[in-house]
Amino acid sequence: MLSFEWVLRLISALTQPTMGRGDALRCGGGCFVGFDILWIYGLNYLRGFFVDMRYRRAKIKGGTYFFTVATYKRAKFLCEEENVQLLRESFKKVMAKYPFKIDAFVLLPDHSHCIWTLPPDDFDFSTRWKLIKSNFSRKCNDVYKQQKISLSRRNKNEQAVWQRRFWEHSIRDEKDFKNHVEYIHYNPVKHCLTDAPKRWEFSSFHRYVKTGKYAHNWCADNEMCFNDIRCMNGQAC
Repeated sequence: MLSFEWVLRLISALTQPTMGRGDALRCGGGCFVGFDILWIYGLNYLRGFFVDMRYRRAKIKGGTYFFTVATYKRAKFLCEEENVQLLRESFKKVMAKYPFKIDAFVLLPDHSHCIWTLPPDDFDFSTRWKLIKSNFSRKCNDVYKQQKISLSRRNKNEQAVWQRRFWEHSIRDEKDFKNHVEYIHYNPVKHCLTDAPKRWEFSSFHRYVKTGKYAHNWCADNEMCFNDIRCMNGQAC
């Protein structure tokens, strides 16, 4: 792998109008590195560098986080009655050993959004998600497991139930918290699954109504827009 210094030299060379394919850059010891080769290695280096940056988790002890998890290839099966129950059991099982608070939650056919608050001395949400997803994958009916999976998944003995990884956002303040809670509760309407949050069963919206935080008809007639919220692959979902 090329050093970061060499990648910077590559970037600098790209800005020179006289530098092009077939040319070379001089390196130590009087040798030359072909521009085409340097280009390939440089791109690979930068790709790895930015992928690492992209998946660097913000881990804050006792933090509050917004999460998005999705099914493999967005298969729509999460809201089947048996899967709702299995997912509920998977959460309970993990929470018994690794406690956390679920501040808001919504389940849609192919993905879920939620907000967690971890204990004051804990930031390990990754282990919790790994256990929740693996417990669900082991026990769900084979009819929901896709058979055509990648070689990488087969080599790692992974089942085709969930997308790898998940999206996480560290909640910054009360305004950010409120914005993401509303995004979660409005999400079924956004995806045209219902015409009002009150009519979507798999949501913490009903808990918020019972505690007086929402009116029963919240957003029943109003369209909401959340342009500043991103989830999977940096896109709203």
